[in-house]
Amino acid sequence: MADHAVPVRTFSMSDQEFFARVSADYNPLHLSVLVARRTQAGAPVVHGVHAVLWVLDVLARQGLAISDLTSLKVQFSKFVYIDQPVTIRIVCQDSASAKVELDGDIPSLMTFILRFGHRKKAEDAKPVAGGAIIIPGSVPIERSFAELGDLSGSLKSPNEMNTELCAAFPVASKALGGARIAALAQTSTLVGMVCPGRHSIFSSLAVDFVDGLVGEGEIAFRVAKTDKRFSMITMAVAGSGITGDVLAFVRRAPSAPATVAQCNTKIRKGEFSAVSALIVGGSRGLGAATASLIAAGGGRVTVTYAQGRDEALAICRNINAACGEDVADAVRLDVRMDFAEQAKDWKCEFTQLYYFATSQIFRQKSTSFSEASFQEFYSIYVERFYRLCCYVAETCAADFLPVFYPSSEAVTIRPKGLTEYAMAKAAGELLCADMGNFLPKIRVHSHRIPRTTTDQTLTLTAVPAEDPLDVMLPQIRALQQLR
Repeated sequence: MADHAVPVRTFSMSDQEFFARVSADYNPLHLSVLVARRTQAGAPVVHGVHAVLWVLDVLARQGLAISDLTSLKVQFSKFVYIDQPVTIRIVCQDSASAKVELDGDIPSLMTFILRFGHRKKAEDAKPVAGGAIIIPGSVPIERSFAELGDLSGSLKSPNEMNTELCAAFPVASKALGGARIAALAQTSTLVGMVCPGRHSIFSSLAVDFVDGLVGEGEIAFRVAKTDKRFSMITMAVAGSGITGDVLAFVRRAPSAPATVAQCNTKIRKGEFSAVSALIVGGSRGLGAATASLIAAGGGRVTVTYAQGRDEALAICRNINAACGEDVADAVRLDVRMDFAEQAKDWKCEFTQLYYFATSQIFRQKSTSFSEASFQEFYSIYVERFYRLCCYVAETCAADFLPVFYPSSEAVTIRPKGLTEYAMAKAAGELLCADMGNFLPKIRVHSHRIPRTTTDQTLTLTAVPAEDPLDVMLPQIRALQQLR
């Protein structure tokens, strides 16, 4: 049965909502497009344990001896995205063990090691001293890394949730027992809602299945080890027929946008008073920093967003509260759509244009070069940028319009995995250099941006990065000098 593939499964948002309800893991990484896009994942991802239970159910249907399962190890190597087709592949199998992988657009999203035989009794397993019963709400707990060191407790799932889990995974539930299925689901709740909680990534699960359902419907947990270097915690878990370890990472929280007060310490009063800027992609990152700097310097800004309406409105509220009413305005602009229709919401003539439209930069890939990724980057950074400049050139009453185009140091440094991104930015630079030949009214200033602290550059461990305010202030000043 080696390399035997089974039917494809695609997890939808409705699947996410179902598993959140029956497991009580409502972490927004799995349920919110806007929250997930500000994490390392960049988009909502499938609950790892949901995929585990589906795999076990399928394997049981295929005739694998799940009822004799004594241990299960799962490595969550890569994110499984919503609407991404995945397939189970049995890599190798004998009477004592099996290795299984979950594949998608790239292989080995998840790796399973299953072992079969005679189970230990619960009383022979290493106990876990839990603590007070924790009943998670609908909002995950936010904890600092320092708060995790001595955390312990017990999770208890309602009977109606266990019933729904058994109905969703009937063959695995029959083979392993509904209590063990519920206990596995609770590990998702533990990581996503309790410890680490909101800013978590489930890394691996290693459990033994034991006889004797100690604490049926309940699992105890205790943080056994923390490693601040890698933002990693190991938890011991036990109860409801399982005992073992859970490994999770504490991901860094998204950076907060700069405030006008922070900008005031860096600029000269009124130095941007003649500026009325259209900031494309201004709801976060460099765009949000640019908006705050210009407004703090006395200018007016129109902040556009494609998805982050609430984020853009919040930035404008903060600017207007600090700088005066109607200094900042938020409008929707999806650069992939017709500009004329969307421009009806623009309230003023612009003296500057900043282009920060982007898609997810860091991506999971199965090959060194992805034509689809390159085409997506090229469309945003070259084709749609050019089309926007054409539209603005036709409709702008001014004799010329200064435009800022953010290139990237990746063009020179070419970090691993960013080939398509760097190629598209390089093409954008060439377009900027020749733009005057096509659109005499447009004056483009392009600059290779260094690694900057934004949502797009978040990593588990801190990596040196520049402050967005320090990066953008010289570029805003340079744009004022264009003639």
